Amino acid sequence: MAVISMESIVKLVAFVLVAMLALSLLSEANIPLVADLPQFNLQQILSPRFITEMLLAATAIICLPRQFHVMVVEFQQESDLRYTRWLLPLYLALFALLVIPLAQAGSVFLSDLGVPADSYVLMLPSWNGQSATLALAFIGALSAATGMVVVATIALSIMISNELIVPLWLRFSSHQKEHSSDLAGSLRLIRRISIVSLLVLAWWLERIMLN
Repeated sequence: MAVISMESIVKLVAFVLVAMLALSLLSEANIPLVADLPQFNLQQILSPRFITEMLLAATAIICLPRQFHVMVVEFQQESDLRYTRWLLPLYLALFALLVIPLAQAGSVFLSDLGVPADSYVLMLPSWNGQSATLALAFIGALSAATGMVVVATIALSIMISNELIVPLWLRFSSHQKEHSSDLAGSLRLIRRISIVSLLVLAWWLERIMLN
């Protein structure tokens, strides 16, 4: 969890720098921050598509292995919620606010170049020639992806070992009478092998999809 906390800080710092660059570009071009906003109405918010996407996002928060691992497996005591209950909403709110100048600058300066909206974080510093900001943005993106992979592989390795490998191993071996403390070393080895296997499988599937 310390690693995940560190990568979250790195990601936030990188996003703040790119958002500051976007604000600077908008200010130099005398473009309002909220110019040309789309007109939303109640029908769009209550549309079946919006409601379905919102429900899927809410379900993913609970059902995805990495979210379940952080919320349930890593939860040790009630005092852990002392800072989480206000720090997590604040963290997400900061990203939501920083997206506004980034999206506005990307739509103004990069829309004619055919750059996808999900690439604004990397392409905006590159377009402006800000190599240092581009490097930090790349590190932030790499940090976010690394954190997701770390949590997902650990969560899946625990699921594989606890629900598949260990029950079969105990049933068909001579370890039924051993205490849980005696199985700690073997359990760690099984989980490490599962993590390596998952990473190799992901690399192999990516090679197949790219080819």
